[in-house]
Amino acid sequence: MADDLLLTHEVAERYGVTPKTVRRWCAKGYLPGARKLGTDRRAPWVVPPAALEGFVPPSAGRPQESDDD
Repeated sequence: MADDLLLTHEVAERYGVTPKTVRRWCAKGYLPGARKLGTDRRAPWVVPPAALEGFVPPSAGRPQESDDD
């Protein structure tokens, strides 16, 4: 693995979330360039540091419903 790539636990520490949350962000495409190291479903994710530049984590919880009804 390249030295400049970050593991999910490193990103999690930076944002005060769990590694599971970071894996979810990766899977949803919130961190551009994040990829799995292998094809196994348990393969670790790696994140390029550039993906964190200007990244604002999504807010926790369910999206609020609109009052347009």
